[in-house]
Amino acid sequence: MLNNFLSAEFFYTVIRVSTPLIFAAMASLIARKGGVTNITIDSTMLMSALTGVLVSAYTQNLPLAVFCGILMGMYTFTGDKGSSSLVKSLAVGNWDIPVIKDIPILGQILSGHNGFTYFAFLAVIFTWFLMYRTPLGLRIRAVGENSSAAESVGENPAKSKLIALGFSGFFSALGGMYMSMGNMSVFITNMTGGRGFIGVAADAMGRGNPIGAMLASLLFGAANAVANVLQINNFPVDMVMAIPYVVSIAGIIIYSANEQHRKNSRVKQAIRAAEREETA
Repeated sequence: MLNNFLSAEFFYTVIRVSTPLIFAAMASLIARKGGVTNITIDSTMLMSALTGVLVSAYTQNLPLAVFCGILMGMYTFTGDKGSSSLVKSLAVGNWDIPVIKDIPILGQILSGHNGFTYFAFLAVIFTWFLMYRTPLGLRIRAVGENSSAAESVGENPAKSKLIALGFSGFFSALGGMYMSMGNMSVFITNMTGGRGFIGVAADAMGRGNPIGAMLASLLFGAANAVANVLQINNFPVDMVMAIPYVVSIAGIIIYSANEQHRKNSRVKQAIRAAEREETA
């Protein structure tokens, strides 16, 4: 079984299952930077997952399906409760990376992923650049940190928050469509499995840094990949399926404890500084 964890296929799976988590983490990060806690990421992913499937099935137009998935849609028309198996959906294909695909092991891990997967990693770069290298990102962060102060210098907090939520919805939609048009080509009720909430946890663990949020997403993806390997090796299903969620909870507990420790340290330092000033 150890060979299963050290194989190229395992690391390929880690990247594959991390894709929707990265999208969800970026969606959470941008909204939170704008001062909004977006708890609708998971439901937005589901809505977009279904919308993409329906539009692609009835129009056979993949770009239009992706566009409508981003705009989201409605919950009926399939004729099969809880699933879209009765309609034929299009799917975004897998992409091979020139040169890298021919490199042993590395090519097996990095090449041949779904198009959404590569866009997820580009989304991390885009989010970092947006937040820390553009005037718009500066305005979003300023509103998120202190909306009153931002408003006092002429910024419109409501506008900045709406823009942040717009980006958040955009990435949520891509994460949802990956589930129904990338990883699979069918919509199933609750197919996100709480990945939107895990993405929020990844954002928290990343402490507002897109790279950190991506690494946390990969950690949770690795837990999911481990669960897949254990399931193949006939471990109890209930125990195996709980692993990603247990890791997520453990990660949040560790993160919260660390943040509390940092906060306590800052308070202690402030008290010592005040005591030194009094005795000076």
